[in-house]
Amino acid sequence: MLIVLPLLFGLVLLGLLFLFFAIEAWRRRAVVRPLLAMFAALILSGGLAFAGHFILGLIRAGDYWRAWPVVATTAVYASALAACAIALLFITGTAERTKLRAAFWLFLTALGGSVCFIAPGAAIYFLLPPLVMALGMVGKRWHRHAEQVGAIAAAILLFVTFGPAIALFEELMSGGPIWMFAPLGALVMLPALIELRPALGRVSGLFALAGALDLAILGWIVAGFTPAYSADKQQLFAIEYVWDATTNSGRFAVNNDGAPVPYAGDWQRVELPYATRKRWVAPAPAVPVTPPGVAVVEQVSVHGSRALRLRFAANGAEAIGLIAGRGANLRAAGAGMPLQDYGDGQAHYYLRCAGRACDGAEVILVIGGDQPVDFTIVGSRSGLPQQATPLVQARPANARPQYGPDSTIAIARVRL
Repeated sequence: MLIVLPLLFGLVLLGLLFLFFAIEAWRRRAVVRPLLAMFAALILSGGLAFAGHFILGLIRAGDYWRAWPVVATTAVYASALAACAIALLFITGTAERTKLRAAFWLFLTALGGSVCFIAPGAAIYFLLPPLVMALGMVGKRWHRHAEQVGAIAAAILLFVTFGPAIALFEELMSGGPIWMFAPLGALVMLPALIELRPALGRVSGLFALAGALDLAILGWIVAGFTPAYSADKQQLFAIEYVWDATTNSGRFAVNNDGAPVPYAGDWQRVELPYATRKRWVAPAPAVPVTPPGVAVVEQVSVHGSRALRLRFAANGAEAIGLIAGRGANLRAAGAGMPLQDYGDGQAHYYLRCAGRACDGAEVILVIGGDQPVDFTIVGSRSGLPQQATPLVQARPANARPQYGPDSTIAIARVRL
């Protein structure tokens, strides 16, 4: 069900809820340590999840969670659960739930108000659970169990409203970093754990600490032994043959998630001129490939800059890229008017054309100053030379090219 509220009404209601919980937290003396514990739970959850993710990444390179992401995210939320338990046991200074409730919902509404400065519509996520909690606190005057019922109902509502959103974030960020979901998970867990705080207090502090950390460690151990890829969720593994016409040398390159390649030889993970994503690279037999060409058709001086009209020759390439590095001082580029404007000091400039219309296509470059600039021109076409057949045959079973086929790439340098 889609719930729609007027924006102004939602923001005013959120402000009133924040004010209500601020007064309650002050009245219940829950402003310092209980509030600090809520903040610490989120920070510590992110820290524990990051540590687990980082350490496991040193052992298992690549997207080791790809096949069964629920296993890795369970480890993330186990880390968040451990962090929440530690914060509630060692930082709050009290097991009194009335104080902890006020502190948490004050923290949540304050967080919601902060988010609204960036995305005002997000207020709707921070209204219903706090409102139910506030009604429970008010209703305690007439029924002694009203606040506890409101607390449990608010915790359930928080899970129902935040849970699906977190699941969508997991899908969106399936490539990582997965540890970033830990603070969101902690936010959902805290109100439920607050209701269990008296039971947690009956456990020895050191025993509780060891148990919480063991829970997180166990989650990451299970993730470490879970297969990384499956038939349904395969590894990115695109093979490229790269011919450099300037040095008359060839290289094989593998574009994957960073996991080691199952090939013998001197494979090194480096950044190639045509992509910022690193690839595994090894020397390859010489298979000359004609790179695209570019010719200056017209050059005009414009207010201290040079406007160049260029014409591409594809020479069999299906896509053409024209790349310049930092200091090229490109002002604008494009195939028509208006041109794509470039800011100053970019790390690199990339102009790309794909399709059959690129052969003979004309583009305009505006370069600041009158000095020549060195460019790298790149042409790519689908398919590989015969010399790459052993690599294709030895590609892992649960791996395939994604977002693009295996390809042959030709590189050359031009000065314009």
